[in-house]
Amino acid sequence: MPVRFTKLTKFPRNRLIEEDLLRCRASELDLLTAFGAPTLESPASEPDPTFYWDVEWSCGLLMSMQFNQLTELLTIRLNEVDGVHALRHLGFDVSEVWSLQQDSPDAAAALGQPVDASWELWQQQGASGRGVVAVGLTKHDADCWCAELADEPHAKPAWVQQTENVLPHRR
Repeated sequence: MPVRFTKLTKFPRNRLIEEDLLRCRASELDLLTAFGAPTLESPASEPDPTFYWDVEWSCGLLMSMQFNQLTELLTIRLNEVDGVHALRHLGFDVSEVWSLQQDSPDAAAALGQPVDASWELWQQQGASGRGVVAVGLTKHDADCWCAELADEPHAKPAWVQQTENVLPHRR
């Protein structure tokens, strides 16, 4: 699958929400493999050596990552409250996830519009069947994931729809 992000050369402060939206434990090797050399790093002699990456995904999601090498704590800021979308884009396993969206929904809602996670991603399964790929997505994440599926070799048709009879989550 083609690289779906662009490394930014400077911190996109004016385009990000100024709150940490996600924190988790991650592997330094996974980060270096996925994103290459950091955009910026503190000197290794510092008491708290830190790597920084700023990327923009092809779907428009901005992600600023700060990784503490000693604690392996990855802190993420985004341009929208959509932590599930951001974690999916990482493409590797993380642990001990803290999400403002999940753990402090009122604080997340205060940052902007309530999160509408009432979207589903479906894909054709075989000649006559269809199956749900994921539920509880934002419209942006569902559309992004659908576009990624369409880019795969021998892609089966995929589509996005809003969950029936379910009110959007108000977080």
